[in-house]
Amino acid sequence: MLYTLIILIALLDLLFVHLVSQSKRPRGFVGVLMMKLWNRTYLPMVRWASGYIKGKKVNNILDVGVGNGGSTAYLTELFPNANITGIDLSETAIAEAYKQPIKGKVSFAVKDITQTDYLSASFDLICAFQTHFHWQNAETAYTEIHRLLTDSGVLLIACEKSKIRYYLRDLEETGAFSSYMEHFGLYLEETAQQNGWVLFVLLKKPVANS
Repeated sequence: MLYTLIILIALLDLLFVHLVSQSKRPRGFVGVLMMKLWNRTYLPMVRWASGYIKGKKVNNILDVGVGNGGSTAYLTELFPNANITGIDLSETAIAEAYKQPIKGKVSFAVKDITQTDYLSASFDLICAFQTHFHWQNAETAYTEIHRLLTDSGVLLIACEKSKIRYYLRDLEETGAFSSYMEHFGLYLEETAQQNGWVLFVLLKKPVANS
């Protein structure tokens, strides 16, 4: 009985590790299935979070960690005239994203947010839905985001609060997160919470005149 229990615990641990890996970089049939399931939970969060920038005039948008492109498709509804770029580490995710019935100027690419190769000041809006807690090198990622944002650009981060509590415990408090982001030239303009979700709206910190 004890041996069976040990085996069961080991199998559950392996399953957990596999699912975490899939959440970071979906692949294969399991990855495709998980992305479809995620949409049921995360697209309502995307709609809620996007309400905080609805009506804002933007020309170029970067959607980071698009999964199967559901968030990007929604952004095309909010900003039908914008150029939207969606990136993800997963080739499977990008292949699925291209299957979305998207109308508008949208492109997808397999890229890492730590090194995108896009021109500086390319985007008015950068969105990171349910993804920033997975970034292996967050410092490099935020430095790259600062480089990519226009001077009046907005960084929109939204995710489940539980993910921050699990992965980013040191930044769980709003004050700690705000201070952390200032190191990268980004300041927290607004935050909100609803249904277990948390939203951060960050702006590019103005450069002081010399």
